[in-house]
Amino acid sequence: MPDLKQEMADVAAAIERLETQAAAPATPPAPGKVRLRHPHTGDIKEVDAVPEKLIPIMGLGYQQVKE
Repeated sequence: MPDLKQEMADVAAAIERLETQAAAPATPPAPGKVRLRHPHTGDIKEVDAVPEKLIPIMGLGYQQVKE
């Protein structure tokens, strides 16, 4: 049962982290940058708005976040 309790604690921490991120006001990305978010993990990356930088990250499943 300790594994289940640890997993429940991890899930609760992840939910709290996502709620904190959602509550924080979003600042627009810097000029020439694009903000990308992974739909499953919620991880956000800000990268240069050039195909050489965008394509590899979008291939991992990241999607552009619209402000």
